[in-house]
Amino acid sequence: MFNAKELAAMHTLKAYRSSYRAEYFSKLDLGEYSVSNPIIQKLVFNGLVKVNKNGSIIPDWDKIAAVLETYEQPEEYRGKLENGWISFKKS
Repeated sequence: MFNAKELAAMHTLKAYRSSYRAEYFSKLDLGEYSVSNPIIQKLVFNGLVKVNKNGSIIPDWDKIAAVLETYEQPEEYRGKLENGWISFKKS
């Protein structure tokens, strides 16, 4: 199971290029966009994100999309998550 912040992080990883992700992590109060972030660490543990030897965060877009399609958009992030082409489960 993933909590609202983890779902918002997955949405951000899927929706934005790496150069914008730090900005949106900050806007959504998800912590620092880095490998030391516990949210990123959980996504790595669950195989949704990889970290290369340089410390770059590499999302697996297909796996993230598959997870997001099984969850409804978290209520606390309604209206805050942009780029609507990332689809959550329909209510």
